[in-house]
Amino acid sequence: MTTETKRDLNVTERRDLAADLQICDAATAGPWLRIEFDYTIIASDTESVINVGGSDRAYCDISAEDITFIAEARTGWPHAIKRAIIAESELAVWKRSLAVASGIQRLDAEAERWRRRALSAESHTQSILRALDWDETQWETFKRYQVEVSLSDGESTEAIADATQENGTQTEA
Repeated sequence: MTTETKRDLNVTERRDLAADLQICDAATAGPWLRIEFDYTIIASDTESVINVGGSDRAYCDISAEDITFIAEARTGWPHAIKRAIIAESELAVWKRSLAVASGIQRLDAEAERWRRRALSAESHTQSILRALDWDETQWETFKRYQVEVSLSDGESTEAIADATQENGTQTEA
């Protein structure tokens, strides 16, 4: 959520939502219903909350707790809704960030597995080369053997000659 949106919601001064909840709990239990006769009644299921009567509606009977609730609800309820909107928006951003971070973590773990495999292969190759400890003649013999195996597998003499020339090896066709 952008700073502009937060400013538009005008929640820079936070209300004490715990205190607001106490005000709600102290008021007559709801839900409240509005009933119109010659006078107006707002009532819960069990009792009258507000009675407004008289020809000019000058008469009003309401408890102090319900007056406080109504007055505070006018600013408290919109404030709480705005804060909830901001919180949900920020939560969505955090969820997306967490999903991205989780994906990066999985990729890092996979990269580490491949790095360990590469190190293991390199180590294994070095072990084989140390164990062989061949001189130049032994290497030449090995290369000729590779050529013979390739020929028996059906490769052309020209392709093998080209490959061995690139490696600096001369072969007899």
